[in-house]
Amino acid sequence: MSNLATVAANAPAKVTPKQAIRNVVEQNRGAIAASLPSGMNPERFGRLLLTAANTNPGLLQCDPLSFLAAGITAAQLGLEPNDPRGLAYLVPFKGRVQFIPGARGLMELARRSGQVSSIYAFPVYEGDEFEYELGLNPTLRHVPCGEDDPRKLTHVYAVAKVNGEPQF
Repeated sequence: MSNLATVAANAPAKVTPKQAIRNVVEQNRGAIAASLPSGMNPERFGRLLLTAANTNPGLLQCDPLSFLAAGITAAQLGLEPNDPRGLAYLVPFKGRVQFIPGARGLMELARRSGQVSSIYAFPVYEGDEFEYELGLNPTLRHVPCGEDDPRKLTHVYAVAKVNGEPQF
């Protein structure tokens, strides 16, 4: 066998982006497991990360370590990424993976804090009655117009009871 053939035979195979993501998740299962809150299954969470990469090809083009970092952030917060509930998202951005909590994920974190007894959010559309006032006596009033047809979105607001006091 020639020297060139020997070098080619011993050269490591090129790792595909999908394999790189899979490798970084599998090699760091312990760190992922240690980051999860009790009651969350590390194997399931690892599968969720791999499913996120498989369903969003843009994630495969990102730095695998940024994918791991975003996944560990999701694990630390106990928010499952890229599932239909919209708790959190792993999003490709300029070659790196960004962790972005979804609105439902933020509400979940607020509830878990123990300081928020209820929280909800609503859209306001053109034609709805909507008034708010800030200051020492803040007020909020929203009466939907009741139309079923899609209309132009004008505002979005959230209301939470924080230690028994409503906040918007």
